[in-house]
Amino acid sequence: ANTNDDSCVAYEYGCTDATYLEYSSTANTDNESCITPVVSGCTDFTFVEYSSEANTDDGSCSVLKVFGCIDATYLEYSSTANTDNGTCVTLVVNGCTDINYVEYNASANTDDESCSTLIVEGCTDVLYVEYDSLANTNDETCVTLVVSGCADINYVEYNASANTDDESCVTLIIEGCTDLAYTEYDALANTDDSSCATLVILGCTDINYMEYSESANTDNGSCTTLIVEGCMDALYLEYSESANVDNGSCSTLIVEGCDDINYTEYNSLVNVSNSSMCITLLIEGCTDETAINYNTAATNEDGSCMYAVNGCMDPSADNYNPAATYDEDDACVFTTLGCTDVNFTEYNADANSDDGSCLTPIVYGCIDANALNYNVEANTDNGSCITTVFGCTDAAADNYNAEANSDDGTCAYSGCTDPTAINYNSAATVDDNSCIASVSGCTDTLAYNYN
Repeated sequence: ANTNDDSCVAYEYGCTDATYLEYSSTANTDNESCITPVVSGCTDFTFVEYSSEANTDDGSCSVLKVFGCIDATYLEYSSTANTDNGTCVTLVVNGCTDINYVEYNASANTDDESCSTLIVEGCTDVLYVEYDSLANTNDETCVTLVVSGCADINYVEYNASANTDDESCVTLIIEGCTDLAYTEYDALANTDDSSCATLVILGCTDINYMEYSESANTDNGSCTTLIVEGCMDALYLEYSESANVDNGSCSTLIVEGCDDINYTEYNSLVNVSNSSMCITLLIEGCTDETAINYNTAATNEDGSCMYAVNGCMDPSADNYNPAATYDEDDACVFTTLGCTDVNFTEYNADANSDDGSCLTPIVYGCIDANALNYNVEANTDNGSCITTVFGCTDAAADNYNAEANSDDGTCAYSGCTDPTAINYNSAATVDDNSCIASVSGCTDTLAYNYN
């Protein structure tokens, strides 16, 4: 070119490679200043995307850093943290963290909702009386070991040691006499209550039978012959052939004879008529020769006889005779109650009817307390008392009394009462002046100075 068109561009040196950090968009002539290759990335360290190698921010910084524990296996883990700052210290231990639940884990620090069973404290050992079926946590209240058995005292199977009823109570106690040998025996009783008192005595217990035994208390079927009471004596009108037990009803002796009042043979006592015995027609009158109006012609006593009757006329007497007309010999006898046994001190010689007052049997002997032979047990004197005569009863004494039978300690004995005398008598009580004074000297007749 020979003409300047103003298109000339001046040299501008620099790094012309855009992949280098030193790149200059205005440079048109590379001067080899390109040194640092461009590394794109987030260059802001407050962002999670920050790259320490990046030298060219490419707008990739989007998440601001949140510091904390980002390891979910640690208790310090923060779900909002995105940048670990070394605060992870305590590893997570999952479990029930509520102490009020059975599943509680003292080591757990993170509740995993495994708490399901609330703690119910109580005795959890079925071998103890205190056992609580609702309890799931033993609180040491188990004290009394279970003793199974019948715990109801009203049953035969009752066990005093049992504290837990095992439904073994079967037989209700029925108290009563369980010994068949006693009349009080109760077949339903299973527990003896000491009511057995009367031993069984077998026999007929029905008083209406001949075989009846008064001592029997248990009927053994021996009653066979029914008692038929009646008069058993054929000599009496009341006699009954069927009777087997005489009841004292025999009262009317059979009197056979003439019962026709118009005959002398008539007998008012006749209760069995025999007309053949009526022979002589009667003539009424007094037929008793002893009567004062005796009729020799009379054949039939008409009750008209009059007598002089000697007897007791006192109605209060035991032997009162209403027919008596005079009492010649004071014949009345009266009941005198008292002891009629001569062997008792209460004996009453006038009594003729014993009233049970005989109480003290007679004991004969000397009853004089001052007598020598007084008998303290005697209550009836028999004249055997020996009068006590007090005096000296020693025949060797000076004042011996031959009539004395009770020594009164007055015996006197004569002699020398001087203890210094050679003839001193220790038994003497009365000095009789017979004492011989003691004279000292030689008593050997062969001696020179014999005295």
